[in-house]
Amino acid sequence: QSAPSPASAPAAAGLQVLTPAQAAQALGVSEADVLAEIQAGHLKARQIGSQWRIAQSALDEFLRG
Repeated sequence: QSAPSPASAPAAAGLQVLTPAQAAQALGVSEADVLAEIQAGHLKARQIGSQWRIAQSALDEFLRG
């Protein structure tokens, strides 16, 4: 049995989590644009160490405005 890849593996309690690069690809923008929205407080994300993670629900909320 192979382990799921980190990009497709759901996090705790079934929460889907994206990297800024994955969110950028989904939105069709650059990773720098995603990071700028996080820094501006428009897109909710968590920083774990030096890495950012974005919940799919936060990305959905961002898209709804």
